[in-house]
Amino acid sequence: MHKKLLANQRKLRLRLTLVTRFFMGGLVGAVGFKTLGHVSTVALAALLLTLVLRPILQDVRAHALL
Repeated sequence: MHKKLLANQRKLRLRLTLVTRFFMGGLVGAVGFKTLGHVSTVALAALLLTLVLRPILQDVRAHALL
């Protein structure tokens, strides 16, 4: 009568990882800001900029060729 509910393990793992990393990032950011002040936010901003720089440059190059 009742169907057995099966979880999509791959999607569940992905979403749990995303939530966990978001939470951990918030904790690390709060501790870093409390101990180091604004310096920690500048370092994090520089790290994030280096992570997104390559995809941005790829998009700019792809659209420049059109």
